[in-house]
Order: sequence, then structure tokens, then C-alpha cells
Amino acid sequence: MVIKRTVSFVLLLQDDFSGAVQSDPGQRFCVNGRTVCPMKKPEGYLVFFGLSGTEYEVSISSAKYLDTLLHIDSGKLDPKYPVVTVRLFRKPGVWFPDSEWLDGCKGKPGQMAVLPSPETLSLSLRTMEDAGDGSVKVGLMGYSTRDLVGLRFSVGQKADCETFIITRKLDEGQYLIDRPLLKKHKSGDQVVRTFAAMCGENGGFSIPVEPGYNSKDPAFQFLKAEAM
Repeated sequence: MVIKRTVSFVLLLQDDFSGAVQSDPGQRFCVNGRTVCPMKKPEGYLVFFGLSGTEYEVSISSAKYLDTLLHIDSGKLDPKYPVVTVRLFRKPGVWFPDSEWLDGCKGKPGQMAVLPSPETLSLSLRTMEDAGDGSVKVGLMGYSTRDLVGLRFSVGQKADCETFIITRKLDEGQYLIDRPLLKKHKSGDQVVRTFAAMCGENGGFSIPVEPGYNSKDPAFQFLKAEAM
């Protein structure tokens, strides 16, 4: 007898600083208030089977990352690829070999603090267009030997600042990103590596930055939840 299990949804967890896929044995998942153990695939996918209903409140907790709460409507997912990518923010004070901590204090609870870092990696916007399947394709000018996939970038200054994640490299200088850019940006606008953190209850935050990063006056900016 063959027993088929229905996939409710799949999570892919990424470290917001590095873009690396995370699958920590110590992670805990609750769906609609109940602890659930997903099936872990070698590629890092976490598969949730046989859950009742189509809408889920999912909480994720671990020792290394801030607790994350998200709402998933499986009816809106692609049945052939029901994957939800979740960015995890590093828990302040936890040691990571590829970053150091930079503290700030002028945000508001629930905001995302971002630190554009042109000293780390700077490119410029060439083109932006609809890729035809709901995703967005951007052309970037500039050269880097680094793998940009999974990293956070920003374009625009102050009120026009927007962040995005590069999700896939197409051709040389052509990439897919995780969201449409809503503000007006023109060809030649600077696109820079950007560090991010969530503001706590008192507006304070700790942003992970690359080792050796040094700035006397960090240009922190603050984004509302819907702009993350």
C-alpha cells in the first residue's frame, strides 16, 4: 500500500546577512499554535505535510536568530513549487565568524534599520523590467568577483531608499530580485551592499556588518514593515 502525503507548504530559510540557507537542528516551528516537525531536505528545504486548512500562522525560533512570525496562505502558492523564502535576522550578541556588531538607537519598534555600505560593494542601476512571470529583472553596471545572489542591496537616498534581495543571476550583469522597486530610480543610480536589523521595543538595534567595517557617522535609515 502506498501512502501519499499532501504538501501544505515548504520553507526555505536564509540568513539575512549572508544569504546562506539555514537548517539548524535546534530550530522550532509552530503552526497555528502547535509544534510541528517538518521534513528536512538536503538542499535546505523544510517540507510541512498534511496540515488542516489553507491559512497558517507560522512561528520560527532558534538560538542564533530572532523569532519570526509569518502568515502563509497555501492557496496563493504555486502548487508545483509551494516554497516560501524567509529571511532570518541574526540575534544580537551571538557570534558569527563573518560579521561584527554595530549598535544604534534611533529607530521605532518594528522598523527595519538599514545601513547602505558603498565602501563594501557598490554597483549602479542600468535597467529594470518585468521578467514576465511576476518577478523583476534588473541590469547592474559594475564588476565584482563576489557571488551577489542572496545578498541585500539598496538603491535611492533617504525617503527614496528601497532594499531588495538578488535571488538569481541570469546573464552577466542581469539578475532577478525579490520585489518590484516602487520608487522612481534612474539609470546610473548607485546600488550598494546593505546591512539590516530589526529594531527592538525601545528602538535600539544591532546590525551585523562585515569585519573591519569602520564609519564615524553610520548613515542608518529606517524602513516600515511593508518596505522590507
